[in-house]
Amino acid sequence: MATQAVPHEQIAVLAGLVRRWDRRLRIHQMSVWLPRSLMPGLALAAAAGLISRLRPWLVGEQILMIAAAGAALGLAIMALLALVWPRPTLAAARRFDRLFGLQERVSTALELLEGRIAGDAALVDRQVADAWARAQTVEPGRALPLVWRGREWAAAAALAALALLLALLPNPQAAAVAQQSAQRAALEAAAEALKQITQEAAADATLTPEERQQLLQTLQAGIKTLQEAGVTPEEAFATLSEVQAALRNLADQMSADAQAQAAALSAAADALRQLEAAQSAASGSSPIPTLEALRRQLEQLSQAQRQQAIQQLQAAAQALQGANDAQAAQALQQAAQALQQGDLGAADQALQQAIQQLQTAAQTQAGRQQAAAQMAQMAQQAGQQAGQISQQTAPGDQSPSSQPLPAQPSGAPGGDDQPQPLQPAGQPAPAGQTGAPQAGQPSGQPGQPGGQPQTGGQQGPDNLPAQTGAGGAGGQEGGSGQDAAQTSGASAGAGDAPGGAGSDELQGRPGDAGGVPQNNNPDGQGVGQYDPVYAPRRIGGQGGERIVLEPDAGNLPAVEGEFSQNPSGSAAVPYNQVFSSYRDAAARALERDYIPLGLRDVVRDYFASLEPGSGR
Repeated sequence: MATQAVPHEQIAVLAGLVRRWDRRLRIHQMSVWLPRSLMPGLALAAAAGLISRLRPWLVGEQILMIAAAGAALGLAIMALLALVWPRPTLAAARRFDRLFGLQERVSTALELLEGRIAGDAALVDRQVADAWARAQTVEPGRALPLVWRGREWAAAAALAALALLLALLPNPQAAAVAQQSAQRAALEAAAEALKQITQEAAADATLTPEERQQLLQTLQAGIKTLQEAGVTPEEAFATLSEVQAALRNLADQMSADAQAQAAALSAAADALRQLEAAQSAASGSSPIPTLEALRRQLEQLSQAQRQQAIQQLQAAAQALQGANDAQAAQALQQAAQALQQGDLGAADQALQQAIQQLQTAAQTQAGRQQAAAQMAQMAQQAGQQAGQISQQTAPGDQSPSSQPLPAQPSGAPGGDDQPQPLQPAGQPAPAGQTGAPQAGQPSGQPGQPGGQPQTGGQQGPDNLPAQTGAGGAGGQEGGSGQDAAQTSGASAGAGDAPGGAGSDELQGRPGDAGGVPQNNNPDGQGVGQYDPVYAPRRIGGQGGERIVLEPDAGNLPAVEGEFSQNPSGSAAVPYNQVFSSYRDAAARALERDYIPLGLRDVVRDYFASLEPGSGR
């Protein structure tokens, strides 16, 4: 037994020596691999920072997180390979024999002691002793020193500095990145809101199967669109608008059905309250107390009262039939027929059934009304999500191709739907237009030969025109109570076009009481004092004869072409003096009228682009 213990002790001693060498080797490898393990993560962060400056992608905090995460991952992988990766003792001994120049002494000694190689006992003892003696002379610290490679550490430091600079220096794409992040958050919030709405709609027992199926299809299609990877804010806004419209339409339909049913129940109650036998028992607007009283007094009814009951039951059934309460109406009709036939038992049974059906109808009506309110709240919630997405849309993303622009503020009716820019003062009219100002052109521009503008709309004090309409061939007539004073010199070429609906708001009323602040400046801010350009006078002074030009009733054909006696007009009021009126009127319209949230910024940007001195 003693001879068996010796080899085991020698194996343990040699194996312990090999493990000490292995620990030193692992530390040596860590010193070599440390800068190399940091480089990939730092290089990835630097590349992400460079890309983020060329296109919107990441912000500085995210770049720093990538650098830290990459460095930590590299260190973890390096530590796993250097410290934890298992290495068999015999394989390590063979490696150290080559590394330390031991000429396979240690590995051979281990193989002899483990019985892998058969040999004489004396030869084994001498081999093990020789291996142990040579192993004691090895200095692992000198053979496996800690390595410091300056180039590798310098490269790692340079990558770290580059990543840090790219993360901390101002990034021109930061605003776009923040915008994209906000848009993604808004899209996720909108998708979650639609999921919640879908769950509530699926659990709503007041919806009919057709209504539930159609609504769920719309909601599921909206969720699918919002969860698509490449969805744009415009597409998400349109999707939420469709969902909002579907919910609003369903809410309106349910509310209308509930109101119609309530009106039918009220009409039935009014018809039944006329029963003399149940007048004292009738209360409120519910027909049920009346029917209960009628059931109790069926046997005491006279022939006249019975005939009256038949008539009122038929009237109540007719009222309920119009509200799609067919079962209650049928029960009332059966009760009337039973009374007419003198079958009091069948009449009592039909009245009981009618009472039950009316109770069900009342509960259904209340449930539909409550469900309509819930649908309206869901529609409002979808609209709020659409508004949040619209607010997160960058101004550059809102273009005429993606969002419809409002019509140019103008008093000239008959223009097309496409907005046209205001014409600055002194700018000639476009080809094909002679004298008539563009829709939305500042008021006061002469639209007739000779520079005399037509007057229209309301007039201020001293018989001065409050605004000048845009002249057009075959102009429109003014409203009642407006003077149609025209001069013969201003009657050729274009007709009178008084300001249409909204022109007073957009062009201003210089005759309004309270005065006008004198804070106008050339860039279009403020409102200037109105300077009358044309003041019509009647022949013979005040109270003289008024000239009204009759329309040409001749049958002469119209002649088209260029005429030298009909030159283009020129602006009489500077553009920067009238712009503020248009802008302020549009602002008032935004506050007063219903305009979708997604279009408010479009209107503001549109007028901002037309502001004098904006450089757009």
